[in-house]
Amino acid sequence: MKNYPSLATSRTIPARSNPRQGDHRIPAIDLKVGLTNDYLPEVITDRTILNHAREVILVADHTKCGRAASAFVAPLSRVNTFVTDDQTP
Repeated sequence: MKNYPSLATSRTIPARSNPRQGDHRIPAIDLKVGLTNDYLPEVITDRTILNHAREVILVADHTKCGRAASAFVAPLSRVNTFVTDDQTP
């Protein structure tokens, strides 16, 4: 199986990966702004993953919520399910 290097990390993405499954890091989530990221090389990867996913399940703790970073990734409406902890405002 051929692997392609990720633009965001040193991890690799298998050529036959399932587009319905996966995990990715979104550092800032805001109700008005949406999903954002400060690390610009990761933004392209974030957008690609979200654009190709059939279903987006966002798992984030309270430290990511209520924050907005410099680069827009996607609107919050792109998220189908949001799972968080009980400390999220």
